[in-house]
Amino acid sequence: MKAQARNRTLPSTETAGLSVCEFFDRWLGTVKANLREKTHRGYRQHTEVHFKPSLGKMRLTKLSHDDIQAFLNAKRDEKRKRGQNEVALSPRSVHSLYVVLGTALNWGVRKGYIPFSPMLRVDAPRVPQTEITPLSLDQTRTLLASAEEATDPLYALWMLAASTGARKAELLGLTWNDVDLQAGTLTIRPNAIRDVKSPRSRRTLDLTDAALAALVAHRDRQTFDRQSLGAAFRSHNVVFASEVGTPLNHDNVTKRFKRALKAAGLPLTTRMHDLRHGAATHLLEDGETIPTVSAMLGHASAVITMSTYAHAVPGSGKRASDRLGALLRGQPKDATQAEKTPTATG
Repeated sequence: MKAQARNRTLPSTETAGLSVCEFFDRWLGTVKANLREKTHRGYRQHTEVHFKPSLGKMRLTKLSHDDIQAFLNAKRDEKRKRGQNEVALSPRSVHSLYVVLGTALNWGVRKGYIPFSPMLRVDAPRVPQTEITPLSLDQTRTLLASAEEATDPLYALWMLAASTGARKAELLGLTWNDVDLQAGTLTIRPNAIRDVKSPRSRRTLDLTDAALAALVAHRDRQTFDRQSLGAAFRSHNVVFASEVGTPLNHDNVTKRFKRALKAAGLPLTTRMHDLRHGAATHLLEDGETIPTVSAMLGHASAVITMSTYAHAVPGSGKRASDRLGALLRGQPKDATQAEKTPTATG
């Protein structure tokens, strides 16, 4: 206690009696101004759904690593009702709880609420690596052809996801100010509806001819709806809107994507995000460079792209081995072959 007093980490009378529930309310209220809206919303959901019901009544200064470890273990085994079924939290969701709880308690240390974080002694939940299995090129073509033939109102959305590699949230947050139909480009940037993950996420993407045609038809249909509904059409200027002009709900878009998959006879386990994975995988398999694909996806660095899609650069190890063998034998470099070989690392 003397050491804590010297270091100014001795809890005050107010702090000593603070509950975990009250602590989280202070944390969320303080950090809100410095967080993206989506991040803060996720923190609050974790707090209200998971942290407060299990840990909220405890005194903050009494919260131990054993309490947190027991909490995480219970969450790993917990079953929640989803429709007619009971499902467990995914390993990634449990790990997310671990990360958010650690973030909050580290803030508490910096602000003097607790002398040290009990998370230092908590074992991190293991997250097994999952293999990316996007739709094949033929399956992607089937999905798009089926949606176009059925005049799916969200055909342009599926087309953009498959041809630009943009994230679902980025596409649903697009406004018509972000689209230049004459230049054939769209710009990903932050706005009131969409969060952008990093500075490199802000980017301008070139549209394929098919994507441009789909967007033009989509705009014409939206213009017709606006004129038909008149004042009832509540325009938010978003590209992908409901029949009355309001932004689309993410969960509803997921349901409509599942319907598009079913109509095309494709696996219902496919996520809309897999269209993004497919765009990257198909380009890399066709020989596009890692830096180009990384810029297109808006990754923070090409290292992320390489670690995620290393499987999509077929034969790169054999090519590198052959090149090195030729160098060691003193054979001249084949310029033609070098030009044809895709760059795996940029």
